[in-house]
Amino acid sequence: MIRHIVLIKWRDDLSADEMTEVRTRLDNLANVSAVEVVAHGPSLGLGGVGVDYALTVDLEDATAFGAYLADPIHDLAREILPTAAAEVRAVQFKLPS
Repeated sequence: MIRHIVLIKWRDDLSADEMTEVRTRLDNLANVSAVEVVAHGPSLGLGGVGVDYALTVDLEDATAFGAYLADPIHDLAREILPTAAAEVRAVQFKLPS
């Protein structure tokens, strides 16, 4: 199992309507057939605030990750982030069995 993590710092002037659209598009990632689990939400700030928001997507393997990246639903989420975010970072790692 692969976990894909996206860490986001929002633009200072991000509107409530823009945030609603971002959340809707991230929610829709659960409809990508290659996706096992999607979770996202704002930072709780418990260990300090380095980012504002996180997205995690769990996928079976590298083939599933490739299918996820190629899916039009993923494209809709990916295209909104550069306009809504000041910074976006992503990492993938293998979950222990």
